[in-house]
Amino acid sequence: MSAILEARIESNKMNVFQNRCDLFSKQCAVLLGFFVPISTFATQVVLFLLIASWFLAGGVKEKGQFIASHPVARIIFLLFGVFVIGTLYSQASWADSLWMLEKIGKLLYIPFLLPIMQEKKWRRAALFAFLSAMLLTLSLSALKMYAGLSVFTNARIASSSVAFKDNIFTNLMMAFASFMVGHFLLNQTNFFRRVGLGVLLVILVFYILFMSEGRSGYVVFSVLWLLWAVQRSSLKGLGIGLLGLAILLSFAFFTSSIFHTRCLDVLADFDQHTAGNSHNSIGERLEFLNHTWQLSKERLWFGHGTGSFKEVYQNYSAMNHLTRTQNPHNEYINTLFQLGLFGLTAFVGFFIFLFKWSFALPRSEKWFAQGIILAIATGCLANSWLMDFTSGYFFVMIIAFCFGALNLKKDFQCE
Repeated sequence: MSAILEARIESNKMNVFQNRCDLFSKQCAVLLGFFVPISTFATQVVLFLLIASWFLAGGVKEKGQFIASHPVARIIFLLFGVFVIGTLYSQASWADSLWMLEKIGKLLYIPFLLPIMQEKKWRRAALFAFLSAMLLTLSLSALKMYAGLSVFTNARIASSSVAFKDNIFTNLMMAFASFMVGHFLLNQTNFFRRVGLGVLLVILVFYILFMSEGRSGYVVFSVLWLLWAVQRSSLKGLGIGLLGLAILLSFAFFTSSIFHTRCLDVLADFDQHTAGNSHNSIGERLEFLNHTWQLSKERLWFGHGTGSFKEVYQNYSAMNHLTRTQNPHNEYINTLFQLGLFGLTAFVGFFIFLFKWSFALPRSEKWFAQGIILAIATGCLANSWLMDFTSGYFFVMIIAFCFGALNLKKDFQCE
């Protein structure tokens, strides 16, 4: 009897330990929502703790079955498998191929997050953690810009109105935060809360168009504004959204010196590029795009292999006296170069597949999933946002937070 009793006690202790680990893994997912916009190091620590507690919590078989049956996990494994196949014929060194697999491999965190994001309260907490991080960023940025607060003297961010990340990533996340708040505003029935959310939305839009220099964020904000209008009013809302967006951007162009200057910079860069001077942001991107396309045509169907861009393009640029780069600042042409039309089809299909499955989600998760898909897909036209750390993990966490609800029938509503 004593042996049986001891076994039960040990079993209870193990259950308590596993329950605590399960709770901790969900808390880590919430922390991920807060730290991705703020700290690279903290994000890495939280990811390590999340994965460790995920396994220690037990139920690995059940979680594995959930992952295996989840369509989003399947498409991620398929896309990653395409990149793995690309290593078999790659012209790159193994180090460069593994480097590329590591970059795209951040998507593999999504399947691990899906099982622990099934409960509504954890999805809500994680999204609110993200909004809290953006409010902190907004507050510190305003103090830095308008009150002369001497913080965050990193060379990349010292001269701009950002706190933790550079303009490109900060404005991307601010645009998405404004998109979320816009939905929360219309979901809210309490008058005072609605007023508070309305004020917050105005402040976020002010940051995007009047404080930030992130041009990609301007584009993403415009795309999300139109998506928000369609989601709320179907296709009838598109016309209203276009009109409202035109008025807002026109107002910003004539009243915001930052937005006005950044828009004129684009035109100036195009003019310089047309005149033969590509030594500017737009000109270099167009140069990368053109030459990468020329190299891609050499192996159009299957590409030069995973991780091959760095070595092949550097050799090509050295021979032709061109600006060197590790990626062409366009995720689509980068995928075409490495994996050809075969890989590009898989990459574009990945976004299309996610968007299709978003319609099976509860209402708010559907809206947010569609928002992050369109935001990143749009940004990838001029950036490598899935390869980049902050934007890549931002995509990972929002997709996981939303698609964890795929098997749930209850709607997600933010009170």
